[in-house]
Amino acid sequence: VNPNQLNAMITVSAAIMTKLPTGAAEKTAALDKAEGLAKKALAGVDAMVASANAQTKGQLEQIQGNLHSTLGLVAYNRPDYMKSIQEYDLAIQKTPKDDLAHFYLALNYQALMLAASKEYTTAVEAENKAKKERAEQPVIDELAAKGAGLGDDVRKHRDKAMDELAIAVKIAGPYAAQAKDALTKMWAAKNNDDMSGLQSFIDAAKVP
Repeated sequence: VNPNQLNAMITVSAAIMTKLPTGAAEKTAALDKAEGLAKKALAGVDAMVASANAQTKGQLEQIQGNLHSTLGLVAYNRPDYMKSIQEYDLAIQKTPKDDLAHFYLALNYQALMLAASKEYTTAVEAENKAKKERAEQPVIDELAAKGAGLGDDVRKHRDKAMDELAIAVKIAGPYAAQAKDALTKMWAAKNNDDMSGLQSFIDAAKVP
């Protein structure tokens, strides 16, 4: 890939994501274009890494991380949260101190938490309805097991979101304030507004 073309693809794919159209069709087209350019640029950079010296390789890995972040943002806006998590995980492998990648990882886990929470509420209501109607015990047990599993999912996604927000705060980059605000709200919700221990939680965050 021509270096000038590569730079253009990297720049344009990132620029598209800074101001997405509001119309559904236009937004889909913009996401598709950004994804196509980022993937093509990533393939070009990946090919260059193989023959790069140590210094150049470090610079290329930074670009790889940025492109995976772009693809993560594309997936987040679709929304395809699992795909977005995969891309941001790849970004962090290349650029571990990218607070934006950690911040968006947290947003993805928050979205999964909210989806699981809605399903959990529905499952509990179904279990209570079955009990009220005196359904057969195996039916009630199955609904109870489904609810318990969804409850575990809610807690798992919540804890992952809080971990990533704490990392973003500790990195102290441009998104630290937003991450701290989001983490403070999640901590309050989890701990019944008891804020003791929040700073210790942030201090203990494991920055890659």
